[in-house]
Amino acid sequence: MQSVLPQTQRVIKSGFTRSRRVNSQTKDPSTHHKIVIEGLGIKKEVDFWKFFADRCKDAPKPKQVWTPEVLVDSDKLVLMYPQNPLNFDDAFNQWQHLLQDDPRVQIRKTNEYHYLMPRIHKNLPDIQDVVLPWWKMPYEEQLAKKETEFKSVIVDIFEQALINNPSNASTTWGKRIPNEGLYFWEGIHASPVIDGFRNQFDFEISGKDLPGEEYREIFQKFQLENPGVPPPLTLGKKVVVGNVVVRNRADVVTQDVQHCRHVPERMKTVIRAVQQLVEESGMPHYNQHLHEGFWRNVSISSWTTGDGLVKFVVNKSALSKEEYEKYFVEPAKRILQPLINEGYLSGVSVQPYGGVSVASPNAPYQVLLGKSTSREKVLGHTFKISPESFFQTNTRATDVAFGLLQKWTENQSLEGNSGENSEKTQRNLLDVGCGVGIIGILLAKNYHRVLGFDQISSAVDNANLNAKLNGASNCIFVKGDFTNGRVDEIDFSSLDESDHPVDVVLDPPRAGVSGELLESILYNPKVQNIYYMACDAHKGFRDNAKALLNQRFGFEPIRAAGIDMFPHTPKLEVLFQFSRQKGFMPPLRPTRSYTDRHRRLPYPPRREQM
Repeated sequence: MQSVLPQTQRVIKSGFTRSRRVNSQTKDPSTHHKIVIEGLGIKKEVDFWKFFADRCKDAPKPKQVWTPEVLVDSDKLVLMYPQNPLNFDDAFNQWQHLLQDDPRVQIRKTNEYHYLMPRIHKNLPDIQDVVLPWWKMPYEEQLAKKETEFKSVIVDIFEQALINNPSNASTTWGKRIPNEGLYFWEGIHASPVIDGFRNQFDFEISGKDLPGEEYREIFQKFQLENPGVPPPLTLGKKVVVGNVVVRNRADVVTQDVQHCRHVPERMKTVIRAVQQLVEESGMPHYNQHLHEGFWRNVSISSWTTGDGLVKFVVNKSALSKEEYEKYFVEPAKRILQPLINEGYLSGVSVQPYGGVSVASPNAPYQVLLGKSTSREKVLGHTFKISPESFFQTNTRATDVAFGLLQKWTENQSLEGNSGENSEKTQRNLLDVGCGVGIIGILLAKNYHRVLGFDQISSAVDNANLNAKLNGASNCIFVKGDFTNGRVDEIDFSSLDESDHPVDVVLDPPRAGVSGELLESILYNPKVQNIYYMACDAHKGFRDNAKALLNQRFGFEPIRAAGIDMFPHTPKLEVLFQFSRQKGFMPPLRPTRSYTDRHRRLPYPPRREQM
């Protein structure tokens, strides 16, 4: 018999608390199967586990461990197993076998169900304090605090690179940082708009607890009207479109964000309409533990052009075709079509998804109303955006960041300019994870050719369309990732017959650039400048800096500046320029096995939204 007894190393929970572990047969998380053991003479939980370890040290470890909740009451032990009856019976038989030689012990089991009222969340923080922790702080004080903290973080990163690799002391930065600090820092740039600046949100559709007394009345009424029936997890909860304020194994609680400072007025109208649709449908939100329910999440965007998109992600399998039309499609058209007519939205789409994890950006979606794309302007250029394509969350601060990047690349391309045949016509740009092509198109005037890659099909389609829309004829955007993650295997000859130097733009997610990809860039002798946009200098950039600052690759920090993309939060976007020393030739990249050379290595997509 396979052992289903618990292993000895675990966290013990005292008392009868409602377990959220799902019963695989009934899908009822409130079901408990109890084993009651009397006569052991054990008064403390720790003594019980010592006894258990001694008795079961030779027992085989189970493949799947079910942890009972343990209650010590006088001379009685109660073990509650939230699992299917078959495994429960096996566990009971094994306890009987272990204790059969002890005449003092009495052991019995019960399969009674215990419906315990779920925990009511009290004194929850306001969602504004969660998503905008600095919203009460004067903005000038926020900027000063961010600049101080991030300069300290960046200096620490460079100093740590010196400690980890003493040979870095021979570099220019290795000589100057210890004495001069962050000598290449150009300051912090404020966001032009500090209220209503957020242009897009990914909202979760989940439950919000009703007040305690009201909830108790609903719970008791349900028990009286439905004897012996386990209460659903959605009982006593209002389905809310908003940000998550509590997420744990037992529950997800969301709060409305309309009162928060970063929500634009136009978007509040859309949020209210979506909330109305969710409430009128009467359908439950998706439960991640039971894998039941209809509403999963919704993405809402509102651009400075007046356009906007709404994309729902729903569990379509929860409804029949007729129910789907009746409870979702028809109300959505009735409630959201007026917003399209009034210019609040340009389109509404839906992505049916029945998986457990988050849906892939390339997963198919259907246009329910209006168009599949919307428009936004950055530095006078118009860009079309699909629902799943990445776009910076603060458009006006994006103008500042990319304007700075334009200036830096223009200055770099004009170095050594001698008449008509300037160096800008002899450089190429590689845009890694190009998204809808914003960076490549904005910088195209400073380069001979721009080559961009992204793994999201619709983003690449948008990028090529945007290149035509903005007259950037020297831009090409391609779907896919780098072969073996190696830049030197990209065929630039299709764009340019000459052996021009390459600049690289990296705008990775918070986790940073994968080590394999960054290594391939650094080993490539064509790469002369790397522009790195770090949205989290604490984590992703810290990891990447170990390679970027390695003296064997010959890169030196030239400039760095902060851009406040996220007012009222501790976050700061930091833009770096690293340039390779003139005439420096990196070492040959170590050869790899056939398997290593041919495995597909993902490159980073545009980073996830804040």
